[in-house]
Amino acid sequence: MRKEACQYFKQEKFLEALELYEEIIKNQPYSAKDLKFASTWDLTRKCGLEKLNDLIKALCKNSTLTSLDILRENGIGSERGEAFANILCKNNTLTSLELSFNNISYRTCPFNCCL
Repeated sequence: MRKEACQYFKQEKFLEALELYEEIIKNQPYSAKDLKFASTWDLTRKCGLEKLNDLIKALCKNSTLTSLDILRENGIGSERGEAFANILCKNNTLTSLELSFNNISYRTCPFNCCL
């Protein structure tokens, strides 16, 4: 199951990866490495714009991910930034988020609602 979760993650199938990681954490003996993979994701410069919708869906269901460094320099812009803001305002698990250098306008996407 761990290898399958890792493969989904590498393929940018974030919803499937998150669901498997959550199952590992909830139902199986897990290691510190498993917990790190389930809770800390770094997708800097790796996440294509077409994969962001899947990532947004994963964040809606998230119960294990606490640190997300996914979007730095991916150029998501204000529209997708606003979608992330709406999800993150409802997400009480994520505690760390890196969104720098993504052309997100503060006026269009006020992330302060989540702080």
